[in-house]
Amino acid sequence: MAAEGDPARLGRALLALPGWEEAQAKLADFARGKFGKNGCEALGEDAEALAALAAEIRPLLNHLRELDPDAHARARSVLHELVAAVHARLRRRGIASFGALLRGARDLLRDEGVRSAVRGELQQLLVDEFQDTDALQCEILEALALDEPERPHPVLFLVGDPKQSIYGWRNADLRAYQRLRDRIEAGAGSVVPLVVNFRSAPAILEEVTRLVEPVMEPVHGLQPAFEALAPSEQTRGQAGYTDGDRGPVEHWLPARLDPETAALDAGRGLEERALDEARAVAADVADLAARGVELDQIAVLHRVTAGFEPVLEALREQGIPYLVERESDFYQRREILDVVALVRCVLDSHDHLALVAALRSSAVGVPDAAWLPLWRENFPERVGAIDGTDTERLAVARAAARRAAGALPPDVPEAAALEGWPHALDDFLQALHELRGRYEREAPEAFTERLRERFALEASEASRHLGEHRVANLDRFFRDLVLALDQAAGSAASLVSFLRRAGSVAREHNEGRPRAPSGPAVQVLTIHRAKGLDWKHVYLLGVDRAHRATDPKGTSVVRRAGDLGFVLFGWPEPALPVLSAEREAVEAAERVRLLYVATTRAKERLVVGARIEKLRPWRQARTFAQLLAVRDVDWAAVARGEGGHDGTARFRVVAPEPRSGARRPRPSAEVADATRVARDEQGLRAARAAARVHAQRPFASTASAEAHTREQRAQQQAGETETSLAPAFPEPPASSVPRDVARAAGTALHAVLEAGRADVTEVALERAVAAAAAPGQREAVLAHARTLWEGFAAGPLAGRLASLAPHVVARELPVWVEAEGDGEEDPVGFVAGAVDLLYRDPESGKLVVADYKTDAVAAERVDEHVERHRAQGAVYTRAVTRALALPEPPRFELWFLAAGVVRTLLP
Repeated sequence: MAAEGDPARLGRALLALPGWEEAQAKLADFARGKFGKNGCEALGEDAEALAALAAEIRPLLNHLRELDPDAHARARSVLHELVAAVHARLRRRGIASFGALLRGARDLLRDEGVRSAVRGELQQLLVDEFQDTDALQCEILEALALDEPERPHPVLFLVGDPKQSIYGWRNADLRAYQRLRDRIEAGAGSVVPLVVNFRSAPAILEEVTRLVEPVMEPVHGLQPAFEALAPSEQTRGQAGYTDGDRGPVEHWLPARLDPETAALDAGRGLEERALDEARAVAADVADLAARGVELDQIAVLHRVTAGFEPVLEALREQGIPYLVERESDFYQRREILDVVALVRCVLDSHDHLALVAALRSSAVGVPDAAWLPLWRENFPERVGAIDGTDTERLAVARAAARRAAGALPPDVPEAAALEGWPHALDDFLQALHELRGRYEREAPEAFTERLRERFALEASEASRHLGEHRVANLDRFFRDLVLALDQAAGSAASLVSFLRRAGSVAREHNEGRPRAPSGPAVQVLTIHRAKGLDWKHVYLLGVDRAHRATDPKGTSVVRRAGDLGFVLFGWPEPALPVLSAEREAVEAAERVRLLYVATTRAKERLVVGARIEKLRPWRQARTFAQLLAVRDVDWAAVARGEGGHDGTARFRVVAPEPRSGARRPRPSAEVADATRVARDEQGLRAARAAARVHAQRPFASTASAEAHTREQRAQQQAGETETSLAPAFPEPPASSVPRDVARAAGTALHAVLEAGRADVTEVALERAVAAAAAPGQREAVLAHARTLWEGFAAGPLAGRLASLAPHVVARELPVWVEAEGDGEEDPVGFVAGAVDLLYRDPESGKLVVADYKTDAVAAERVDEHVERHRAQGAVYTRAVTRALALPEPPRFELWFLAAGVVRTLLP
């Protein structure tokens, strides 16, 4: 065995060998496949294998020069103590990363007692998107379902498509996936392929096969074998989108192309071609919209967000609404700059830069010629003196503004266009007076709403170019401002500091989406975010954007799935080249899978931005274009008008059109008269009042509370008093059990019945009571629960429940369904609950929803209590009907346990 430090000594010894530099140069030639004429003839078919071997050995030999294992080990030991201290501090603060949670769960499951307890509680274990798991998660799955097969364990059901494993940068590990799959196949498990596609037209699926199958080379644990997708019965006969001489699959080459030589216009680089491509897409989208295609059925995909801007610029030029998930220049938008300046003016009276920006905004519109007269009046100082309480200070500032406006020369060219600016400036000063000081006194929501209404920036921005997007972005900003105000906790300085930083650095942000009545919008997003989604029309652009290879020497950490390789203070660890090579192989394989995911998002039409590239092996390809070159297209023939399609796909050369430089004329805005303004104001006030009522409604409710609310409303409408309503668990006679005790006993009884056994032990009942009752009430609750249980066990319902055991579908089934009521107490989101018992009628086979009632009510009075539970049953049956797509609602039964009676409520 080599002694510590031998690798470094070996590297130095190699460097000292005579002719080592020449050997290194020769090895570099071999790695590039340069063997000379005689060498190629001698090697023959072995040349390619030798080149691959040289390419693999070369970085390892170079790595020996950098090694110093002793120094690396010392640095690692120092940093180990620091990392341990950081973890200890995080633990004391109650902070844990996602990885720490996974490691903690894995370590807990190594304890036999914990593992047995958890496995005993599980019957089935379903894992979706299994291809995105990592080695740590696979260890947890094995501990739960595969290890110790002789002991009780859940049935494991995995759903995953390795061809869609595209999250390697997030630790998804196809090796771990393959290892667990191999273990399942070697045991009693089975693998069932699912290849039927319910999304795309057959022509798109055929193109996916043409593009991806040749470059998806199967490598165990690295790349799965390609499986062609088959159209479903519903899509088998679909031709895709062909309107307007389009095809279901199109390849576009954005270029000026010599039709004889296929030579590209040398004067246009990557960015120019990207803009040409984006403008062609925007024009095509505009035509689709004119033909009736909804914009939200159109998506533009890029591999990285860096390629978004040409697309967004082209869509803006066409006036096409769009939704982009992440955009780094949100705080550079004109409307956002204006509103930030206005907010800063309100919060910081000494921010003169914000004052200038606010005065130039669309909300005020001070012309440039007014700056000198305003500053001669010491306008910044007078505006800064406005404090929201002293009206004299406001009057001084307004007087200064009027004098400055009067001093403006009459022949200023912009004066005619901005003749109303003094009135806007006067109103701005009045608004500052009304808003300053309110920040400390009002809640964030109230202050934001007051600021939003007072400046009316959204109204002015709505009339400008792409007004829908401007208004949507402002809405996004104001919602974020509420959160920022809340986080600032009354500190205006911290909020102003945040707003200043936001405008000075690029930060990713969700752009606002135009809302109704503006209509839907084109979605622009990355392929990673598009996974799991689909659209009728999909454009895949930016295929020539290369994936930047990372030099291990220029980084401090190399990540390969769960493994980390470090460079500490310039000293790399010995395994770094191996990890780097493995990571590059994973990235190359994932690039192929990313292409597969992108091309399978389209339902009716797929447009791929093409480039003229030379086909490269998938391990060497850095761009989609180098993979897509498997489509060997004669673009010169396409440019001549020949070979425009091959029976499946169409090919187009998208030549850039010369731009005149003149802007498209903007539609003139209609000026509303005073009557319409008054009518709109009245409608807005009514809408705001309705919105306040809507905002006060709860978002969610439970089925029992929903029933209680509806019954109360019905009784009040019938002239009954609220006190006539019985509680959800009706109280026994006054001499019996208090309501809270009865309620807790009922909860415990439900928990016992969830187990589905008629012979419940005293220990099980005590556990249920301990979970349902407060410590001081447990004895009373246990006594009442025992009485209820004994009555139930002695009555007819216990036997009925036992006889239904083979027909039970679910117990305590959680359900939720959209809320339907529009009353002031009705929820606006959803109604949730838990179905006590869902079973199939032994005679008819139809589903039945049963709800247990622990009301202490005599049998002869049951009918008085039935109707008050009808609304609750309606929620449960509606939820089950929708979830299971039943042709008709199931029967609803009320089981009154104390009375031993069942009542049926038909839908």
